[in-house]
Amino acid sequence: MLKQYLKRKRAKDNLMKCFRQGGIFLKYHRNERDYRLFPKIVNVGFEEEYTVYHFKLLTGINPDVMHKNHFVFRQVFGENVDIEKEPDDKSVTLKVYKKGLPSFVTFDFHSLNETMKNYDIPIVMGIDQGNQMNVFDLKKFHHVQITGVTNTGKSVYLKTILTSLCLYFPPNELNLYLGDMKRTELTLFKNLLHTKKTVTNIRDLETMLLELMQEVDKRYELMEQYEVSHMDDVNKIIEKSLPYVICMIDEFGLCAESKEVLKLVQDLTSIARAANVYLFLSLQRADSTVISGIAKNNLGVKISFKQSSNINARVAGVEGVEELKLSDKGRAIMDVGSSIKKIQTPFITTEQVKSLIKPYIQSRPTIPEIQEEVNDPLQADEIFGVVSTDE
Repeated sequence: MLKQYLKRKRAKDNLMKCFRQGGIFLKYHRNERDYRLFPKIVNVGFEEEYTVYHFKLLTGINPDVMHKNHFVFRQVFGENVDIEKEPDDKSVTLKVYKKGLPSFVTFDFHSLNETMKNYDIPIVMGIDQGNQMNVFDLKKFHHVQITGVTNTGKSVYLKTILTSLCLYFPPNELNLYLGDMKRTELTLFKNLLHTKKTVTNIRDLETMLLELMQEVDKRYELMEQYEVSHMDDVNKIIEKSLPYVICMIDEFGLCAESKEVLKLVQDLTSIARAANVYLFLSLQRADSTVISGIAKNNLGVKISFKQSSNINARVAGVEGVEELKLSDKGRAIMDVGSSIKKIQTPFITTEQVKSLIKPYIQSRPTIPEIQEEVNDPLQADEIFGVVSTDE
């Protein structure tokens, strides 16, 4: 009994140390003396894999202080900590794990599928420090920013997300619009039945984003017509439901010089979520020349792999990623609606992707086949949109 009491007291003392060093308290002055009011520690529990702390912030303490001072909890408790804030902006759960993350997680859709069933638009995260597979609901958090230095796992993670989504949703329930600025990763999915468009340059990306904006406008017209505020409500009324739409852009940083692309992305992140249209932006550094403050505020999920400095980590909006190791491939810190977790993302090879999505690949006629079918030059002009002249 005494041993348990002392164990609990040491745990609370360590948490109070975090509050003091992180400035997580309220100050007040009374009778010529300064006082500090700390968050209320509700409970401390000891599980087999971790110690869990529940506490409540006092009214007047900005809940963002937890995000800004995440490093303090790591300094006191070690690297293996997760912090999760509840929607009331007061209740906080801190988990301190006994073990670190696995160094490698294989992609296994059969096991992923069971977890994904609990969400409307399930986005695979990976294994956390409690050895649990994590998934978040894109419908709840809307848009996603993924950052990190090159060769740390961003592109592999994008392929993991796309592969799992295409295996989970039939083509009539999910449409993909892909911007592959590197021309090497997302083009694997260009012939999928789910994929409506794949572009590899800024000019075509601008056209694709304009098309998405037109789709959003069309859906808002339907919402206005049926006097509802979300596309889900429209789908309950119309005969044929309109699918979810996901636009994923890899190496979005290469678009920094296109003001039109940046403006379209800002507009889409502001209004598209009610239309069931969602954006993923993947880039190395999310500075203001690429993602405006308005757009960044609309990105409900911020995921970062290794960053080269604490400055870049702050720009990414995910503290602590500068401390990740380059050798830890696929390791990221994910801020999902202010729930901050260190995650080992599943690894998938290009060969695995091709094999898994093969049943959903649509056959396209080759150029020779088209030429054989079109023998009349005038007919060819009509098909390819070329206007003949007599000049």
